[in-house]
Amino acid sequence: MKYLFLFTIFYSSLLYSSDKCNRVYLARDKWDLNYKNMPNYDQGATNTCYAYTAIQLMDYWRLTHGLRITKNIALSDPMYAAYLFKKYSFANKLGSLVNLIGKPTHTPLDFGLIQSIIDEIRKYGMCTDLAVSKSIENYARKIGVTPGTLLEVINYLFGHFNAIKRDREWYKKVLSTNPEKFNNRFRNYFCRYGLQRNLCREALKVYDVITPYFAKGKAIKLYDEIFKECQKPENKYLITKKMPSPKTYTLRPAKWVKKKIIKSLNRKNPQPVGITYCMDVLMNSDHVGLSRINFPKKNCGLHASIIIGKRERNGRCEFFLKNTGGEDCSFYDDTWECVLHRGIKYNKWSGGGRSHGIWIDAHQLSRNIIQFTYF
Repeated sequence: MKYLFLFTIFYSSLLYSSDKCNRVYLARDKWDLNYKNMPNYDQGATNTCYAYTAIQLMDYWRLTHGLRITKNIALSDPMYAAYLFKKYSFANKLGSLVNLIGKPTHTPLDFGLIQSIIDEIRKYGMCTDLAVSKSIENYARKIGVTPGTLLEVINYLFGHFNAIKRDREWYKKVLSTNPEKFNNRFRNYFCRYGLQRNLCREALKVYDVITPYFAKGKAIKLYDEIFKECQKPENKYLITKKMPSPKTYTLRPAKWVKKKIIKSLNRKNPQPVGITYCMDVLMNSDHVGLSRINFPKKNCGLHASIIIGKRERNGRCEFFLKNTGGEDCSFYDDTWECVLHRGIKYNKWSGGGRSHGIWIDAHQLSRNIIQFTYF
């Protein structure tokens, strides 16, 4: 009886510690001084947040598992990750899944699932950063432009696809019904406002080469050519094929989500947690984008980010959220604490600074989480 009582006390203490919101901050535990607080990403106008989230989960796992020759690791490429999802994923071909994917058009690389990307990377491997760079350089040389111009034009097309017409068939419709309108808009962007003539000439050359792929709904063939070097087995990170399958939970109650994420971060070797959530909570602290049965509402505003820490403040648990929207803190709700590099608190009256992430109420964020994934 005595031993049973002691075991009960010990087991209860373990359960309590696993739920405790003590401070965990993954940003500085493993990354060296070259990164300070883990790399910052800016996805720009593209809807590839799911790919950025997946590679950050994967890169942190690579950083904390296995032997390496150097302390640093070469970072994974989000565009290549999105390409793998679009080309191979059954989830993409399936079409609509909890309204997270949408109709598969094989046009841009927007919209995808974190778990599905990691599954494809485990199967096909992540292309090395050197091979990605070489592939882009080779393709740019093939059409006679600089790699920078090639990427800028592709990002521009992504941005206008998402910002001007939310319809996923926009390329096909506009280019077939009113190509002159699109051409004029493109020329206005690249060939006015004092931009260099060479950039204008190069941009138009890229535009002429790649827009037929989008217009015909065959952008995957374009990415096949751009990432040609990545098809070679020697150009893959071998360890990415040895990653375990991550755990993913979808449409769960907020209290359960919060508790599960806390337990995940309290593990011996904790990993970041990738979340698909209603991003309006970042701008409005009272926002709840999920219904009573945890389905996203029309005003949800789907986005994906990673949680890399937790702490307790004023009796409430907070998660540290790392976004992929650049380093500007001005659009976040004042309720959330924006943190700059080296732990400096953000003050919008002081001229800002380079944002690293925000501390956000764990329960309020959990009320907006649709799905979360972690190793």
